[in-house]
Amino acid sequence: MNTSQFFRLLFTAAIWGASHVFARIIVPAIGPELSVLSRVVISILTLTLLLGWKGELFPIRGKLKTYSKEFWTVGTFNMAVPFTLFAFAAVSLPAAYLVILNATVPIFSAIFSSIFMKEPFGWRRWVSIFLGIGGVVLLTEYGSIVDITPQIGLSILAGLLASASYGGGTIYMRMKAQHVPAAVMVWGSNMKAGLLMLILAVPAYLNHGPFQSGAHSWLEVGTAVFLLGAFSSGIAFVVYYRLVAEIGAFTASLSTFVMPLFGLGWGVLLLGETVTFGMMCGAVLVISSAALFLQGRK
Repeated sequence: MNTSQFFRLLFTAAIWGASHVFARIIVPAIGPELSVLSRVVISILTLTLLLGWKGELFPIRGKLKTYSKEFWTVGTFNMAVPFTLFAFAAVSLPAAYLVILNATVPIFSAIFSSIFMKEPFGWRRWVSIFLGIGGVVLLTEYGSIVDITPQIGLSILAGLLASASYGGGTIYMRMKAQHVPAAVMVWGSNMKAGLLMLILAVPAYLNHGPFQSGAHSWLEVGTAVFLLGAFSSGIAFVVYYRLVAEIGAFTASLSTFVMPLFGLGWGVLLLGETVTFGMMCGAVLVISSAALFLQGRK
């Protein structure tokens, strides 16, 4: 990994670590469904401008039908489903919880790769899974949330299911979609994810709108929507997919180690969240789980 790749890896970790902080600002103001639709729309607009400026937009438009299956699959499992589940979880959970749950993605990748790619499920993967489970248990029992209500429990489950969806989407990318250029994949899959989110967002607006900005001003909410859509859902995905092509999927997944640290820091800095010793221990176990899983992979 050269210097450019290292800093691009840090960039994706920092942006994705901040994505849950942005969600905690947006979701209380406009609800989970509209928050996901907004980030996808902003991502599409950002990528359209970027690709149009680079002269790559017209060729991509011609490939929408060619890669339709890949766009629908990645748009569903790497965008629409996990974005929505994490948005619903953001109603109840602090950003620090969300980013630690997000770091369990390699565990689910290990499980799915063993099922669908017939990779051996050795002792490292078993230990990895138990470490990850231990990290989530510590987060639940000794985190900043004292009273674990059914709503909190469902939110934690939603975060884990979102990570499972990311894990499944990652394995699909490895097996079926590596031939699709990064920018093409991100633009096309966002288009499909946007169509899926319209089904949820329109009824949500009709039932719950108009909305109140809540604890944050509409300027802060709008800024968070822009940053979440343009960077977290757009540019960071392009950078990450290109890193996967350059250094391999598992090396690129090193961002998993750094993302919780950024997420905890952003939560404290921007939202004033509390980080407990139990949360730090849970984060260490989850990161150790990912490290053990990725050891020796390329």
